[in-house]
Amino acid sequence: MTSIPLPIALLLSALATGPAAPADSSQASLAWPADSSGIAHIAGTDRPLRIWKMGGDYELDFRKYRVRVTEGRGAAGETIRVVRLQGASQSASSPPTAAPLVAVAEEHAWFWGVAGDLLFIDVGCCPFPRGLVVYDLARQTRCFKSSWMNWRQDPTLREGRWFSYTEVIENPRKKPDCGKQDELKEWIQQGGDIGYEEDVILDLKTLRVTRSGKIRCGPRQ
Repeated sequence: MTSIPLPIALLLSALATGPAAPADSSQASLAWPADSSGIAHIAGTDRPLRIWKMGGDYELDFRKYRVRVTEGRGAAGETIRVVRLQGASQSASSPPTAAPLVAVAEEHAWFWGVAGDLLFIDVGCCPFPRGLVVYDLARQTRCFKSSWMNWRQDPTLREGRWFSYTEVIENPRKKPDCGKQDELKEWIQQGGDIGYEEDVILDLKTLRVTRSGKIRCGPRQ
């Protein structure tokens, strides 16, 4: 799959400002994940080495990267900036000197985790379906984009490579009989809308999607 360059506006934003560490990070340090309320992440993504939470904003240190997440001001969503850490010995009180590799400031974008050199972004407000975007931090590109549902199960990452999620299917060639799905009968009777979806697995190494081949119905609002 061909990598998609970051929008010029995001690159300019990334070069303009970079994350600085909190002045007194020891006062805001949190354990992961027990005390990290409000910090969403996909099960199986990398565990942060350090966390600082400052109101609705927070910073996460991973092995190679520091992520700063800032609450949207007057709009739903977060601004996510990522810089490369300059060595494992870099302290919390010493801000990274390099320019940000990626700055995501799209409306309704939410931090969703880091796995190696990949940054996961959840895009959406409500209701579902939502967007899935993956950035390659090493190449500073957006490398994958899709949509997902979670009414059956949340996405998960296995062995740092196999990303399982439910993908939205807009217009399948063969549509299942939604009325035969017991869990949807009441929803349909109440006039609820129906969409189509399929369980898939994304190989993060090749960016190829393996499909289950089983299209099913799901509720929509």
